[in-house]
Amino acid sequence: MAEALTGPEHLGNEATRRRVALQSRAPQAVEYPDNDGEPMETPRHYFAGVYAVTVLMRHFGRAMHFGANNGIYYRKNDLHAVVVPDVYAVSGKPQTVEDWYFLWEHDLPPDFVLEMASKTTYQRDKVAKRDIYARIGVKDYFMFDPTGRYLDEPLLGFRLSRKSWQRMEPTRLADGGLSIRSEILKLDLRAWRGDDHPTLRFFDLASGSYLLSAEEQAAQAERQQRESEQTIAALQARIADLEAQRGA
Repeated sequence: MAEALTGPEHLGNEATRRRVALQSRAPQAVEYPDNDGEPMETPRHYFAGVYAVTVLMRHFGRAMHFGANNGIYYRKNDLHAVVVPDVYAVSGKPQTVEDWYFLWEHDLPPDFVLEMASKTTYQRDKVAKRDIYARIGVKDYFMFDPTGRYLDEPLLGFRLSRKSWQRMEPTRLADGGLSIRSEILKLDLRAWRGDDHPTLRFFDLASGSYLLSAEEQAAQAERQQRESEQTIAALQARIADLEAQRGA
């Protein structure tokens, strides 16, 4: 996704600006842009982000709050004190619809963040934004490279320990993929370089299955339906053979 610079000149546009009246003594209301006003860099970035936030919302239901590409403001009345994650989670907070996420209005900060590395963002994601995330309370920080061009691995994971980030060592899967555990989500993030471009998936150890997109679920249901029909047809044919043998 496009880089989320801090500052009002880089955030939002007239179509996305919303007026929020601050309950303070400020003489005028402050306009908080709800996103960075920039499109995602490539379709691969878009589809990776959509997959991540939709499967997580479906998996957790209302048990956890998820957001994508909207501003997290961490200091009241300061438009520069903002960071825009590609995907984030707040454990302990029920799912709600938030155009913005104001830390001073919530008792819980985001504690999981996933950024999609791109040409214009990956350097900032690795240093400046990561430092901001540490200050506001993020515990698990992941970077995924949908193009395979900008990171030394398609998936990087960091865990905050004693106010500093520690890189998590991935597990190497038998098929060549990487797997890194998120303690916040209790899920594994898995990535493969692939023949064309890297692929990201979430894996649930408890159920032993991947979190599937709506399209993948539909394809799986269709395949299971075909298999069921083939099994029924085979059983019917076997019964017919047995009846024919019995009548002979």
